[in-house]
Amino acid sequence: MITYRRILALVSLITGLIFISATAYFIRQDERQHAHERNGELLSLRVTYEVHLAELEHNLINLAQMLASEPEVIRLMSSAAQLPRGVDGSINQDALDSLRDGLRTVIDPQWQVMQDQLGIRQLQLTTPDLISLLRQHAPDEHGDSLERVRPMLEAARRDRVAHSGFEIGRAFAGLRGVVPVLAQQPNSTPQLVGLIEIGALLDGHIARLTNSTGVGYGVLLNPAAVSPTMWQAFQPPTSNGDHSCCFLLATSRHELRYWVGSGQLHPVNAPYRIERLHADGRDFDLLRFPLHDFLGQTVASRPPVGALAVWRDVTPALQAQQAARTEKIVSGLLGFLLVQGLILGVARLSRREWQAQLAAQTREVSTLAQRNEVLLMAAEEGIFGIDLEGRTRFINTSALRMLGFRQDEIEGERQHLLFHHSHHDGQPYPEADCPIAKTLKDGVVRRQEDWFTRRDGRGFPVELTCAPLIEDGRLNGAVVVFHDISDNKQREEALIALANTDALTGVANRRHFLERLQAELGRVGRHATQASLLMIDLDHFKRVNDTYGHATGDEVLRNLAALARQTLRQSDVIGRVGGEEFAALLPDDDAASAVQTAERLRKALETHPVITADGVQVMVTASIGVTRLRATDQKPEAPLGRADEALYLAKNQGRNRVVLHPGDQTTQDSD
Repeated sequence: MITYRRILALVSLITGLIFISATAYFIRQDERQHAHERNGELLSLRVTYEVHLAELEHNLINLAQMLASEPEVIRLMSSAAQLPRGVDGSINQDALDSLRDGLRTVIDPQWQVMQDQLGIRQLQLTTPDLISLLRQHAPDEHGDSLERVRPMLEAARRDRVAHSGFEIGRAFAGLRGVVPVLAQQPNSTPQLVGLIEIGALLDGHIARLTNSTGVGYGVLLNPAAVSPTMWQAFQPPTSNGDHSCCFLLATSRHELRYWVGSGQLHPVNAPYRIERLHADGRDFDLLRFPLHDFLGQTVASRPPVGALAVWRDVTPALQAQQAARTEKIVSGLLGFLLVQGLILGVARLSRREWQAQLAAQTREVSTLAQRNEVLLMAAEEGIFGIDLEGRTRFINTSALRMLGFRQDEIEGERQHLLFHHSHHDGQPYPEADCPIAKTLKDGVVRRQEDWFTRRDGRGFPVELTCAPLIEDGRLNGAVVVFHDISDNKQREEALIALANTDALTGVANRRHFLERLQAELGRVGRHATQASLLMIDLDHFKRVNDTYGHATGDEVLRNLAALARQTLRQSDVIGRVGGEEFAALLPDDDAASAVQTAERLRKALETHPVITADGVQVMVTASIGVTRLRATDQKPEAPLGRADEALYLAKNQGRNRVVLHPGDQTTQDSD
């Protein structure tokens, strides 16, 4: 017989089971949701790392290409490649040392800039057969063969194109960029005369990532990929001498060093692995995904050489999750007791309990939304979201600061018309060409350099990433992340100026002057305009060096450069093309005007002696050869040869004079 108590017990049991099941279900749902969110955040940090890594590789190649285009570097490496070899393959070491010293002299100023401002730690030049010609970072180590031990160098030699990537050497592991050095040959293809390699450690890269994201980054290498030399040099932490897990190459925070040293990490073969670890009484989520070297980027079957580790402190999140779990358990127990005591009011009490649980869920969602908003507003990069019509839906503080707008001036407005409407040269920016508008149409992620305009009308260069915003499987807008790259552009311009300027006199160096001369020859050929060329050589300059010393000789060269800048027009180009030889390009000047200008320069030099530190006046004169550019001139060598001939005549006629090339005198007389 079913009694009341049995019915009550059955109802109580069913009610208890319902509350226990419901509480356990919501706890599991919360745990899954939090785990999914944390894993998603870790995977997005991986993307951040790869974006920054690609930018660093691009910078390494640019730096190497800048050196590879330096004419003096090409000349010296060509000479090294052409040194005769003995029967046993030996090379004249005195000649090789002289070329190596010349290369070091050319590269030293730029090497200092690379180390101090750009964080470069390795710079190496090799011969075409991959013999180390110069290690700028280790000047005493050279002459060893890198063939069959450096795949990136072999690939650059084979393909004659630049390569970059992660590579492990005998005593160095990091990012490298390699470019071939090609010497132009008349009427033939360029000749490979060597290779230039630039390397950077990953320490600074991951430290910057940690500073910008607030999470830890580290690089782990497989023990089999690391040489004994690196084990001895880096002395990584080990677990009782067991190297089966990994070699710690770099870390931005101490926790990874602790996990490796305590043996808590195990080898990973999966595409990625997320695990929970402890350190210093804190809980961390650690993501490891494969790290491929240069060969691994092209050979799919090649195993990874290590792993990149990304970890973040989840202690506060776990504590909040535990508090929520406790709250749900207590709520379930109270609900069960209330139903047990007041069976007749179970419906109303259940409704109130569900409302309480819903309120708790709403608070958690609100807290998560507030946390995401704090992360959005605290990010250093500018971030804004737009709808399918290009109207701004949200924008963070960094973006407002860079653009100079208030939030109410941007939200709801079309971003292209507001701050993305012009190119850097002031020309209108058609919206059809805009990468953001293209992403709104096809949903493709785009990354490129672009140009934004501030509220006050001033523009600035940016690097932006535009990603589609997918909601419920449909394209519903886009999110744009950008940062101001004005400083990067200024550094690029400084490097270009360094490559184009003679270090002693401040005028154009030979390579840059020849480029300007070639461009002017093209203008003369196309438009039949006038232009002239001066070749200036100091008289008895060797006597000045022998008598007063090289410091006074340098001051004489600087004095000539200064007088030339004062005498010539701003549109004229003055360049140092040899030791004491200078050349001046005079656009729009015929031969007669060029002779007058040369005479003014000659007189200025004659009447402005250099005063030494001892008060001695050093009188210096110059001989100047003049020629005009002709429409038939195809290469700079033609007008330079005529100017040299005129200069030779000036020397033979007694020096300290200006001589016009005889061929130009005939043309001038006929004119």
